[in-house]
Amino acid sequence: ADVVRLVFDLYVNQDKTYYQIACHLNDLKIPSPRGGIWCRDTIRKMLMNDHYIGKVSFNKIKNTTMVENGVRITKKLTQPQEEVIVAEGKHPAIIDKDTFQKAQERLRKNPSTKRDFVLQNPYAGVMYCAGCGRAITRHPYKLAGLRLECRSRPKCYKSAKYDDVEAAV
Repeated sequence: ADVVRLVFDLYVNQDKTYYQIACHLNDLKIPSPRGGIWCRDTIRKMLMNDHYIGKVSFNKIKNTTMVENGVRITKKLTQPQEEVIVAEGKHPAIIDKDTFQKAQERLRKNPSTKRDFVLQNPYAGVMYCAGCGRAITRHPYKLAGLRLECRSRPKCYKSAKYDDVEAAV
């Protein structure tokens, strides 16, 4: 509960970004909910979670079974907002409604979507760090050129030249 209050305080009252909050929590050596390091997407999801104001949501995600390439798989599909049921929970609120509303307003003002986004990393969703399990990202450097690296904090391994990885693959 103290970490949740700290995250909301940093975001609402101190105008910190998701990344700055994640770095702050990592610097304080506070483990993430899964026990690892904090990332900005975890912070964003926390700020959107109405569970912290004493609410419970139903029907947010629906499991759908389908067949892809002859294999039966289950996909989790996010439901439209009008189909989500929000009710008062029996648990006490951690965040007051006013603070939560301020966070939602700021979230609406700063959407995290890129309208003209073009995927530049052909290994996105395929290549992960052996040390921490995070996705390997493509990063251009002025002097070192194009590289693939783990961008977690602290970095697990050094980066590799994109051309070397491409040749190896």
